[in-house]
Amino acid sequence: EEVFEKGTTDFRSILAKLKKSKPDGLYILGYDNNLGVLPKQIREAGIKAVILSIGTIGQPNIIAQAGQSLDGTYFSTTEFSAETPRTDQAKRFAASYDAAYKSPANYFSSFAYDSISLITESIKTNGYSAEAIREGILNITAYHGVTGMISMKTNGDADFPMVVKKIQNGKIEEIQ
Repeated sequence: EEVFEKGTTDFRSILAKLKKSKPDGLYILGYDNNLGVLPKQIREAGIKAVILSIGTIGQPNIIAQAGQSLDGTYFSTTEFSAETPRTDQAKRFAASYDAAYKSPANYFSSFAYDSISLITESIKTNGYSAEAIREGILNITAYHGVTGMISMKTNGDADFPMVVKKIQNGKIEEIQ
């Protein structure tokens, strides 16, 4: 296990340590700048391990920055996709977002939309106080969001459908 600070762009010393262990896979987490640079440096270091990550790595700016170093990368994400929305609600959201911002909706915008929608739903049923909003959100058990069916757990965690996707030749493929 290795960690790095937000804003890190030189991972060579970490990768030198990791290379010695000859990993079959590397699970990487980071932010935009980290995830755009880290896969390139992994490949430059001669590490051939499969890269595993989160939905952030599938964003167009990351794929453009990291290029072919992401080929064969697997990542987990929500089932929302602006290119192939699965539900009528997701289709409406993707079209509205594109019309308003002149760019496709993404992982972050779909989460933000569903988060605000859950708060709005809670206010409608429970009122405006912080406690009422909190209780209302915790009582949501089947909300049809753009990221899929959302259910809240009593500890505040959200359950929603996840899928695994793969990056190949700069394109995202859903794994069945």
